[in-house]
Amino acid sequence: MDSKDVARVIKHEIWPLLKREGFKEFSTKSAWRHSPDQIHVVNFQSFNSYLAEGVGCTTFSFALNLGIFFRAIPFEYPAKNGTDPSLKPQEYHCHFRHRLLKGIHQPMLPRRDTWYVEPEGRNLKHCVDDARTAIVLEGLPWFGRFESMEYVLSQLIEQEDLPEVYATRTSPARRRMIGYVARSLGRTDLPERLIAEAEAEFKEIEESVYSTARKRRPK
Repeated sequence: MDSKDVARVIKHEIWPLLKREGFKEFSTKSAWRHSPDQIHVVNFQSFNSYLAEGVGCTTFSFALNLGIFFRAIPFEYPAKNGTDPSLKPQEYHCHFRHRLLKGIHQPMLPRRDTWYVEPEGRNLKHCVDDARTAIVLEGLPWFGRFESMEYVLSQLIEQEDLPEVYATRTSPARRRMIGYVARSLGRTDLPERLIAEAEAEFKEIEESVYSTARKRRPK
């Protein structure tokens, strides 16, 4: 049993489903779907030995993460080498993120955000089958919920604690997102002010961190 066995079952059981849903690019553990406004990502997260020990699972176990990358929002740290995240983002690059939960009961690992695969892999097919059910019942509808950029903008503006975004409504990160999405929709009442305010605040934070680091350097 090794990681190739897990990747092989995912390729056989999950990728055909996602192909039928418009996903066209695949790696061993991730799949991508492109639309004019968004890039959707499905990621089977694996664990190295250190993380597996902390979670209490095997290195063959997996979590299932979803992400939506909005093309209208410039990526903050363009890649100097390798694939441009704005063209093929990883799940952790995405502006909206969501983790699916398993539907099977696993006494050896009660936490629901990780599918426990036994060391010998005897339950691997069972775990992947349950992951496929989670994608169909929750994952694909989650992507569908945010297909409208107008709805995305309304959620960013109205929801104080939006589960998909690790930033509160008044944070510079959220205001930056609101600004660029509003600009893409042709709004004239929000974008430039919010983008300018967010970028200025980010610059202040960066300068503050840099100044603090300089003060802590040994003389």
